[in-house]
Amino acid sequence: MNNFIVLKRLGRGSFGVVYKVKRRQDNVIYALKRVKASSDALNEIRLLASLNHPNIIRYYEAFAFIMPGNRIPQLSIVMEYAEKGDLSILIKKLRTNHKYLSELRIWKYIYQIASALQYLHERHILHRDLKAANCLLTLQDNIKLADLNISKITQSDNLAKTKIGTPYYMSPEIWNNRPYNYQCDIWALGCLVYELACFKVPFTGKSIEELEKNIKRGHYLKRPNKKYSSLLWEIIEKMFGEQPDQRPTTKSLIQLSLSKINVKRQTSKSNVETGYKFNSLLKTIKLTPQIKLLSNRMPATKYLQSDVTENTKLEKLELEKLQSGYQEGRIKKAGVSKPGKNLGSLAKIRHQAIAEVINNNL
Repeated sequence: MNNFIVLKRLGRGSFGVVYKVKRRQDNVIYALKRVKASSDALNEIRLLASLNHPNIIRYYEAFAFIMPGNRIPQLSIVMEYAEKGDLSILIKKLRTNHKYLSELRIWKYIYQIASALQYLHERHILHRDLKAANCLLTLQDNIKLADLNISKITQSDNLAKTKIGTPYYMSPEIWNNRPYNYQCDIWALGCLVYELACFKVPFTGKSIEELEKNIKRGHYLKRPNKKYSSLLWEIIEKMFGEQPDQRPTTKSLIQLSLSKINVKRQTSKSNVETGYKFNSLLKTIKLTPQIKLLSNRMPATKYLQSDVTENTKLEKLELEKLQSGYQEGRIKKAGVSKPGKNLGSLAKIRHQAIAEVINNNL
C-alpha cells in the first residue's frame, strides 16, 4: 500500500473494501479493492489479468499482504477507476429526480454489455453475477463490467451446476437446480435492461420462496410504462425466455442494438485496436497462507503494457475506409463478425472499430 495514496473509500461489502487511490509513480487514479485471500478472489485476479476488452474493467496489479495483528492473508487488486460509479447509482439518481434514460442510451448499454458477455462466452467464461452494481460507468458514460469473482470457467460447452448469483437476477434453470449455460447471463441482462427502463427489478416477492415462484412462472409486470418503443420491451421479454435456447444470443443482441444506434460524426481520429487481446487464460492461482509465496503467484503488473498493437498497412487502409463510412453518420448494416483466433483479422478490426466509435461518440 506504500505505493498508493488513499483518496477515499468508494464502497464496502461482504466482498471487502474498495478505495479510490493515486499511484505515487505515475500520479494516476485507480480503484483498489482489498479482500480476504480466497479462491474466489484469486479467480477474479486470474480472469481480469487474462482479459482485455473495452467494456470489461482493466486489471493493473495485485499483491498480497497481512494486516497488523492479523494472520489472515489479504489481497489488493488495482483496477481501472470508473469515475461515474455504477448503474445502480445512476438508477437511484434518476428515480429520485423522476427522470428517464433515453432509449438510445439504453441500446448503447445493451450493446456494450452484450459485447463484453460475448467476449467472455467465447472464452468459456460465465459471468454469473450480472447486475446494475457490477456495471461500472466511466466519465464518458461507457460500461465497464466488473466483479468476476464468482465467474465460472467451463470446459467447452459443458454446463455449470452451482446455484450462485444475485437472487433477483437468477434464471429459472438455476432456481430449478438444473445445469445452465451462457444464456443465464442473457436472462440477467434482461433483468438489468428492465431495471434501466423502469427503475425496479422485474421479479419480486415478499419472501425468497415467492421470488423463486415468480421467476419460475415468469410472473412480472410487462411493459410498465410507455416511455420506450415496443421493440425494446419485446427484446426484454425474449431475454426472459423460459428455456435458455429461447433467449437471444449475444451476437443477435449486438446486431440489433447496433441497428438502433445512430453513430455521430467523428470530429477526430480515434485509436482503434486491431482486436480484443487474449493470449491465453492464466493458470489457476493456488491459495496458500504463506504470504511471500502468494505474492510471487500474482500475475505480472500491466501499467506499462501498450493497449494498442501496430497495424499492418492493409489493416490501416481498411480502418480508414471503415472510419470514413462512420463519418457519413450512420451504419447501414449491423452485421458483426464473430472474432476469431486471429487477432489481426479484418473481421476483428471491424468489430473493435464499431466498439470504439460507439464508446467514444455516444
